[in-house]
Amino acid sequence: TMDKDIAKIFHSTLTKQGINFMLSTKVEGALNKKEKVQINCLHLLNNKSEILNFDKVLVAVGRKPFTDGLGLENLNIKIEKLKPDFDHETLWSSWITFRSKSIYDDTLAMNIKDITTMTYQAIWEYNNGKNISDKDLQIAKDQKNKCYEQIENIFKNFDFLALPSAQIFPFDKNLQFPKKINSLELDTYHRWLEVFILSSLLELPTITVPVGFDDKGMPMGMQIIGKNKSDLKLFAFVKKYEEIFNFSKFKPLLD
Repeated sequence: TMDKDIAKIFHSTLTKQGINFMLSTKVEGALNKKEKVQINCLHLLNNKSEILNFDKVLVAVGRKPFTDGLGLENLNIKIEKLKPDFDHETLWSSWITFRSKSIYDDTLAMNIKDITTMTYQAIWEYNNGKNISDKDLQIAKDQKNKCYEQIENIFKNFDFLALPSAQIFPFDKNLQFPKKINSLELDTYHRWLEVFILSSLLELPTITVPVGFDDKGMPMGMQIIGKNKSDLKLFAFVKKYEEIFNFSKFKPLLD
């Protein structure tokens, strides 16, 4: 689940880079006109049609593009429907098991007599970790290995992955943790951090770079994730990215 304000930030960032967005618009067809591609669009707000001409057309709508009936197969365009073979719930289950068990063992090692003196988060992990068996750990290990194989297959075709650095913008420091994102109630105290467990569990080199602010001046970043043991390649890429966009020079306006 992603905060809708994050979408606004990425929209604003890409607009500043010269990308023009046509929102509330549906593509109804495409025709190959010699060296141009003619796109038939319908503006949903006023129900008016428009014909646009382009040199090239790239189709990428959401996770699974819906291009049936558009006639793109007849153009000089290769359509690739990418649906990564990646089970997010398996990733989450494995991470939760290792995290809770680790915190439980650390708590025992610290010889804390009264766990009620710990934070809510630590108590949650302690109570969850004490019920984790060796069998559970083996299942979590198998899940981790499965996820690692899946991510290795993805990296056969991609050099880096990009994800938001958080699922919500910064919140009040007096709030222990967010309990919902938009209208979605979160089932644990750390679900709002789920976007980070990919690199954490699978030990993938990751650098977070700034990408801008929301309309309240709250910052947001973007994770750039590399293949395991590709640290230097990641550093080189992020250095070049920062040289081009240089978002780090913009600072939030804090009271």
